[in-house]
Amino acid sequence: MRISNRLKKHWADIFLGDFTPHNIALGLALGTFIALLPTFGFGILVAMGILFFFPHINKPATVFAFILWNPFTQIPVYMLSIHLGSFLFEGIPIVKYDIEILNQFYTFTRRFLVAHVLVSLACSLIIYLSIRGLLKIKL
Repeated sequence: MRISNRLKKHWADIFLGDFTPHNIALGLALGTFIALLPTFGFGILVAMGILFFFPHINKPATVFAFILWNPFTQIPVYMLSIHLGSFLFEGIPIVKYDIEILNQFYTFTRRFLVAHVLVSLACSLIIYLSIRGLLKIKL
């Protein structure tokens, strides 16, 4: 057997193993959601905690999602979240604090975080549905 075929089989065994298409897609979707959240480096700890309590989720797929959503690929997602948040909260009154920087921080954070959770959920759902569909076709 050629080396490339053996490597493909090895990687397929690691990722597919005894997991169902649902478990693999769920691992990628969970990893995507956590990796996209602005956790500032603590996302991997959150993922490890979740994987500890839910051992049926495919761990290599979750780790692969963290590799996929590195800081360079997150920049466009952050920009989308900022624009979506500005659109969603346009015209909504702002809570006024006596310190102007608190007003700016609150406004930006509210717009960004709400929109970013929506974008992260949408990306995770798209990943889940597409990977699960692809794996059902392949398997």
